[in-house]
Amino acid sequence: MKVKTGIDLVDITEFSKSMQNGGENFLHRVFLPSEITSLDPEHLAGLFAAKEAITKALSLGPGKWLEIEITHEESGRPIAKIGVPTKSQDLSISHTKTHAVAVFVAIL
Repeated sequence: MKVKTGIDLVDITEFSKSMQNGGENFLHRVFLPSEITSLDPEHLAGLFAAKEAITKALSLGPGKWLEIEITHEESGRPIAKIGVPTKSQDLSISHTKTHAVAVFVAIL
């Protein structure tokens, strides 16, 4: 049994600039249509942090964002749908007005 962990912190101001500079191309390069339920930078920065934490934990390499889908349970708990089989996984996303953070833990 292997435990893999990843964490990522995103500056929301810098992320907003990336959204503005990259426009729709940026959004569609990073997020699946099902994830773009809001254009709120805080929300999307949290999803981006989650995808980065997952790629770090599972050593997926750069640019694999579209291979990860972040959904939410009815309670609001985030869930990662990934192509890598795991025995168990947990994802946590949080943000303030200035930063978003995500932590991912998987048991392989």
